[in-house]
Amino acid sequence: ASNFTGTLTLACLGIGPSTLTSNARTLSGTALTFSAAGGSWALADALLTTGRITLTQGTFSAATFNVTCAGFAANGGAAPTLTRGTGTWTITGNDSGGSVWTVTSDVRMTAAQADTIKLTDATTNAKTFAGGGLVYNNLWLTGAGEGHFNITGSNTFSNFKADTPPHTIVFTNGTTTTVASFTVTGSAGNLFTLQSDVAGKVWNIARVSPFTQISSDYLSLRDSVAT
Repeated sequence: ASNFTGTLTLACLGIGPSTLTSNARTLSGTALTFSAAGGSWALADALLTTGRITLTQGTFSAATFNVTCAGFAANGGAAPTLTRGTGTWTITGNDSGGSVWTVTSDVRMTAAQADTIKLTDATTNAKTFAGGGLVYNNLWLTGAGEGHFNITGSNTFSNFKADTPPHTIVFTNGTTTTVASFTVTGSAGNLFTLQSDVAGKVWNIARVSPFTQISSDYLSLRDSVAT
């Protein structure tokens, strides 16, 4: 027998909520696409695939379960609904042809999320988080490799965290990243570099609450405006 390594498209055709049970199995090399107008899927346990997950139509809910995949995209112009849930989304891939997290501004994400999105690739390749200018809970940038983390869009985070210096985090010029908490601190000889994607073009960082103090050390900053 051989392993299936293609794209598996789940289309429930709007017949009602469908549950997805993995039963502790890993889908090796399988890309999952959820696509059906009016369709609805909810996890019944943790979902782990070494491929990418794409949501183009319908509603996907991670509920309380963890999701592990090479990359995630929610787009397609059909305004799909994403419920990230309360678990951890571990994104293991690198860009190599596409962002590891791509959510467009027309995606409807339910409020009051308590999840963590964790980028873990340890290669020298870039990892791009394209958030669509939406609101997120925790974003965690980790992995021992030296590949840049690219943040595009004016997104809002409850906590923006990076914990493996030295790393470079690149923000798109002209955007504003809004945070309630900012946990990015390097160490002597191992700085975090925060910079614009275009030298001399400003990127902005702002606090959700103007009365909350944020303290970070051992940073190399370029073209940043903090408010």
